[in-house]
Amino acid sequence: MHQQITISLARSRSKWQTVIQGIVLSMDTTVETEKELLQKLKKKVCSSNGHLVKDPVQGTVYVMQGDHRDSIKAYLLKIGIPRENIIESGTK
Repeated sequence: MHQQITISLARSRSKWQTVIQGIVLSMDTTVETEKELLQKLKKKVCSSNGHLVKDPVQGTVYVMQGDHRDSIKAYLLKIGIPRENIIESGTK
């Protein structure tokens, strides 16, 4: 299954947020549910707060507090998502 995952940096008021869009969990990944992935991102990868946003057009959007683009990309590669499916955008 081909998926295009975008990891971007956005600003909300005075804080930076890492926004992850396009993750479709499948049999190829080691994570089973959206909530499980969010918990792992919050506790082990980013060590910060985050939440899920359900959007009818974009699907599930993960929003993490702070700039965690590099660590999230490394984690997505670790759980089995191919490098060519991950796009990073946004700069500070």
